Amino acid sequence: MPQQNPFTRKVDDTLRVRVLFHGKPLRDANLGWQRPGDGNTPVGYVRSDVKGEALIPIAQTGLLTIRLTHMTRPKTPDFEWESFWTTLTVRIP
Repeated sequence: MPQQNPFTRKVDDTLRVRVLFHGKPLRDANLGWQRPGDGNTPVGYVRSDVKGEALIPIAQTGLLTIRLTHMTRPKTPDFEWESFWTTLTVRIP
């Protein structure tokens, strides 16, 4: 969840985001970001802090995609891992 209005961010600013999982801050979440044309690998990564917050650098105008995959090990005989995916795409003016 953006904690600042992304449409007011400019190049060389950061965008503060907050990650929640089951309604609680998700500590140490690995967020990646990229722009169209960057390929399938994010150009940068950052980890969320104890409040679930992270700063994403704004390097240029245009579309910016922030993505996260969170894996858990549920206590069930049916499967070993469970993955949760999220993506936020914004246009930086």
